[in-house]
Amino acid sequence: LGTTSDFWMWNTASMAAGTLPPYEGSNVLAVKYTAPNQWFGGGVASRQAHDMSKFANGTLKFRIKIPANVAFKVAINDTYTNSSSVTFPANTTTYGLVRNGEWAQATIPIADIRGINALQSMSQLFSFSSVDGQLPQTTFDFAIDDIVWDCGTSAACQPTATSSSVATSSSRPSSSSSSVVTTTSSRTSTSVSSSSSSVASAGLLSSGKP
Repeated sequence: LGTTSDFWMWNTASMAAGTLPPYEGSNVLAVKYTAPNQWFGGGVASRQAHDMSKFANGTLKFRIKIPANVAFKVAINDTYTNSSSVTFPANTTTYGLVRNGEWAQATIPIADIRGINALQSMSQLFSFSSVDGQLPQTTFDFAIDDIVWDCGTSAACQPTATSSSVATSSSRPSSSSSSVVTTTSSRTSTSVSSSSSSVASAGLLSSGKP
């Protein structure tokens, strides 16, 4: 963050930098919800468009630690103002995300979340927000880690050399921590997670939707 993308808090009246530790490694997006019955939301906005067309049959994965009774949405956006989201209801396992208040992982098929987004020109690879009509009634902390677009195993996903950066560096321990596009088991993954401490120190916890 702060180099190829920025994290924006969309409602600083209800959100502040949090203190929850990461699931693993040293980086995490940690947020404190401070104003009951107010909406919340934020996202990782890229500074340049990214071609994610090869990920059409892949998945968007992330880990989150959030109270089980809090409903939220995850969305993606393209450069043409299109946006599409999926909802994670309170107290309900959705896309593999077990809602028990502890760290858990969700795996969303890109086919389910892309909507009419133009994958060849994406501006925001991950965002989250509250659900209208289901706003939290108490304060809480939550954190997001290991945000990854996973291409899958099709021929289009075979690793190729690249010199351009696609997102921020991975929060997971890696032998090449500066690499943004990593390949494992012949699959391509793009990490877009970041560090709450880095966000705060870089002044990126800004209000307003990019």
